[in-house]
Amino acid sequence: KLAADQTNWKQQSDEMPSHEVLHIEADIREEKRLKEEIDRLIREVSQKEKLAENYRWLEAALQTYQAQHTITSEVPPWVFPLLAGVSVVATVILAFFNFPWAALVTALTALLTGFLSYRGLRQQSEANLAAPENKVIASEFERRFKARCNGITDLQMKKNALERDMSLLQTQSDLLKKSRADCRELSRSIDTRLALWLGDHSSVREGREAALREVQTRRARVDEALVRVEYALKHTPVAPVAGGETNRADEYNPQKLTDLEEETASVRQQMDEINRQKTSLKQRICDFTGESVTISLDELIPALQTLRSDLEHSARQLTAEIAAGIAVTQAAQELREGEDSSLQSALNDPQISLPVRALTGRYNHIGLAGDHLEVSDAYQTFRLDELSTGAQEQVLLGLRIGMASRLFSGQPLFLILDDAFQHSDWRRRPSMVDEVLRLAKSGWQIFYLTMDDHLRDLFLEKTPPVMGDDFLSFSFEE
Repeated sequence: KLAADQTNWKQQSDEMPSHEVLHIEADIREEKRLKEEIDRLIREVSQKEKLAENYRWLEAALQTYQAQHTITSEVPPWVFPLLAGVSVVATVILAFFNFPWAALVTALTALLTGFLSYRGLRQQSEANLAAPENKVIASEFERRFKARCNGITDLQMKKNALERDMSLLQTQSDLLKKSRADCRELSRSIDTRLALWLGDHSSVREGREAALREVQTRRARVDEALVRVEYALKHTPVAPVAGGETNRADEYNPQKLTDLEEETASVRQQMDEINRQKTSLKQRICDFTGESVTISLDELIPALQTLRSDLEHSARQLTAEIAAGIAVTQAAQELREGEDSSLQSALNDPQISLPVRALTGRYNHIGLAGDHLEVSDAYQTFRLDELSTGAQEQVLLGLRIGMASRLFSGQPLFLILDDAFQHSDWRRRPSMVDEVLRLAKSGWQIFYLTMDDHLRDLFLEKTPPVMGDDFLSFSFEE
C-alpha cells in the first residue's frame, strides 16, 4: 500500500511540477504589469484625443483651401514670376557685356513682371480669404487654436507642428493594441493552466489569486505526502517479498511507533529548515547575480561563480592600484625629503644669509622646519610668519637677492622694488638703503619706486655721493 501511495503521489507531483507553479506566479506578475501599462497608455491616448480631432480637422480644412486654390485665372499664376526671373537674368548678362540700354529695358521688365506677380498672389490670397468656406475655416481655426488664420500657410504650419505629436500618438496606440493582445493571450494561458490543475474553470473565474493559492496549497500537500510515504517506506518493519505478500514483522510496539513518529516530525522539521535555507540562499544568489528566481539552483551556481571571478579580478586590479599609489606616495616623499635637504643646504650658503643679515641687521641664519621658514639670531629662533610685516619684507628681500646671486654665480642683475621698505621702522631704513647701494655699486641695476617722503629723502641723501652720474631720480607731482 505504501508503494502504491508513493506511485500515486509521484504521479500527482509530475502533473503539477513546482517550476511550473513558479512560472505561473511570474506570469501573473507580468499580467499585472501589462494591465498597469495598458491603463497608463489609455490615459495618455485619451489626453491626446483632442489633438487627433484638431489634426483631422486641419487635414479637411487644407483640402478645402487647396480646392479653392486650384481655381485659376486667365493667366496662369506662374507666368509672371517666370518672366520676372528671366528678366533679372537677362539684365545681369546684358550689363556684363556692356549693353546698358538693353539692360535698362530688361530691368524695367523685371520690375513690372515682379509687381504683377505680387499683385496676382495677393489677389488670389484675398479671394481665398473672401470665400465663404474659407471664412468659416478661419473662424474655426481661431476658436480651436486661439490664433488668427491668414491663409493656407498658417493651416499648413499648424498641421506640421501637430504631426510629431500625432506620430507619438500613433506609436502609443499601436503599443496599446499590442499590450492588450499580449495581456489577453497571457490571461488565457494562465486561466487554462490553473483550470487544468484545479479541474474546474469556475474556480478560476471566481478569483485568480484564490485559484493560485489553491494550486500552491495542493502542491505543498503533495510534497508533504510524498515525503511522508517515502519516509514510511524507508522505516517500515515489513520487508517486501515476491508475489506482493509480506512476512509478519515483529509484534506491535506502541513505544517504537511513538519514537518513529517523533523521529518523523524531527526529520520533517529539518527538511523544512533545509528548504527555507535553500530558498533564502537562492534569493540571495538572485540578488547578487540579477537572475530570475524561476531559474533552478543548478543554473544559478555558474552565474554566481562568474560573478565571483569578476569580483576577484576587480579586487586584484584595485589592490594593484592601491599598491601603485603607495609606491608613488613613497617616491614623492623621498623626492620631497631630498628637495628639503637641497633647499636647506642652499639656505646655509653665505650668498643667501649675508643679504638677509645686512637687510635685517639681526638674523644671521635661515632654516626650514617642515613647510615653514625660520630665522635665528644669536639668542632665539622665530617662524617667518610670526615676524612683523616689515621684518618679513626684509627677510624675503634678502632671500630674493641671495638666491638670484647664487643662481647666477654672483653676476650683477637688475632689481625692481615697489616701496619694499615702507613697513620697516625708521632706524632700519638707512642700513637697508646702504645694502641697496652696495648692490648697485657691485653692478646691479636697481629701480626703486616709493610714495614715502622719508625713503625718498634717504635715497637723495645717500645715493649721489656713492653712484654719482649713475643715479637718476624722477618725481611725479599731482
